[in-house]
Amino acid sequence: MMFKNEEEEENEENEGADPWALEENADEEAKERWVLAKELWEAREQLDKIKSGQDMEGSESDEGDDMEYEEKDTKMSKYERAAWMLEDAISGRGFEWYPESMAARKVYLSYRAREVAYYKSIAVMFILGYFEVPLWCDTAQSFAFQSGQERCQVGGPESIAYLSGLPQIPPGFTMLIELICLITVYLKLRSERKLQKKFFDKKKVAYINGTFFAVCYIAMLTSVWDVWIFGTFRPSARLAPYMRVVFMVCIPAVNRLLKALVGIINEWLSVVSFWMGTVGFFAWIGVTLLNDNEEINSAGMKVNEGFDSFGSSVYTMFVASSSDDFVDKFNPTFTQNRAYGLLWIVCLFLSNFLFLNLILAMIFEK
Repeated sequence: MMFKNEEEEENEENEGADPWALEENADEEAKERWVLAKELWEAREQLDKIKSGQDMEGSESDEGDDMEYEEKDTKMSKYERAAWMLEDAISGRGFEWYPESMAARKVYLSYRAREVAYYKSIAVMFILGYFEVPLWCDTAQSFAFQSGQERCQVGGPESIAYLSGLPQIPPGFTMLIELICLITVYLKLRSERKLQKKFFDKKKVAYINGTFFAVCYIAMLTSVWDVWIFGTFRPSARLAPYMRVVFMVCIPAVNRLLKALVGIINEWLSVVSFWMGTVGFFAWIGVTLLNDNEEINSAGMKVNEGFDSFGSSVYTMFVASSSDDFVDKFNPTFTQNRAYGLLWIVCLFLSNFLFLNLILAMIFEK
């Protein structure tokens, strides 16, 4: 049999006791110290809870708004991330960091679907321009189908307006189609912003070009305002055609093409300056030789046709150096004297063959 000592028996008695129990025979001073100690202990516990809550909030703020996605969703597999990278590579862009949340992948797929709808909307708005009623025609009847000759009269009912012959869609229907396309543009921009803000901003990765996003957003708001102005006041001018060009520029492929053109502008200008110098030089030679030659050749043409002044000579050499119309421009002088052919051959070799091909080669190389 095992016996317990007095200390063990005392511990068992105090095991279930309240640690803040006050002795019955305690005086008033002991009671005051007891109350103060208990209040301090409770205040410390409350402070610890507040600190732990702040730490929790801090960790949530570090993860940003993406927390609601990553807590509920699983991580992407390596194959899904590789597919995302491959899709971006095909689109001509790539990044060192991609989010791991499956929710990010879902938002990205939604963005790509709306991007395709965005391209189709831009195409619809451009095609719509061929069927819209011209602004100088009668646009007061919003939903009445009329022929171009009925709507677009220049000098009266008997006048004839030379139009394309395509059917014209009433202004009311074109505005509805344009608004639907603008809603598609807004949904695409919204998906872009959501993808950037929720998943890429926390790593400071510019997945979306902020400048082009702002330009497209302003163009979208301007287009909505323009539709409202046109529907209310029927002005004789609109901003819609220019905003459609802005939407086209916001397409990544067009954006890359413009950047490539901007990248070669200096080299292009240097070659063009040599080309224009060649045109001006031979224009000066032509006007010097033919300015006073008023003869008529055997074909009945004036020998100095197109070379009677420096301005007309520059125009003649520009057309001959940039198009296939050089035969008609040089034929009067060549018919009069075959020696002029040697001069024009040198001109065509430098301007039409050398410098124009240099310009094309430079564009294709870049």
